[in-house]
Amino acid sequence: LQKANLDVHVIDALGNQVKWETNSVGFRNDQEFSPKPAQNTLRILAMGDSFMAGYRVGQESTLPFLLEKGLKSQEKIEVLNSMIESPSTGLVYLEKFGHSYHPHATILGITLGNDIQQSFSVTSNPKIPE
Repeated sequence: LQKANLDVHVIDALGNQVKWETNSVGFRNDQEFSPKPAQNTLRILAMGDSFMAGYRVGQESTLPFLLEKGLKSQEKIEVLNSMIESPSTGLVYLEKFGHSYHPHATILGITLGNDIQQSFSVTSNPKIPE
């Protein structure tokens, strides 16, 4: 889960500065979202590790941003970009926080290397917002 209200630059894989921004609840989006989507809006909650959240890539190069951009030509769509610690915390996050944003669909990004390992080493008290 990301910190709220970040507006920083980080260094990407090529040594360039890229923007990292989160909204007031910690989604890696530059916009705010109401708990319920507007009428006729498809809302997708994208959860995942650093690959889904887009570590070391600019705001407009994250998978959720590109998904939203690609689908916007067809209908009004919002993709909320949320980082979770591991796949095993995803369900807890979804139940305690994610469902409150009423997504029509949820995408869970899993990186087969480190995510599988982390799933076996997660403590019984994952960091989930209250």
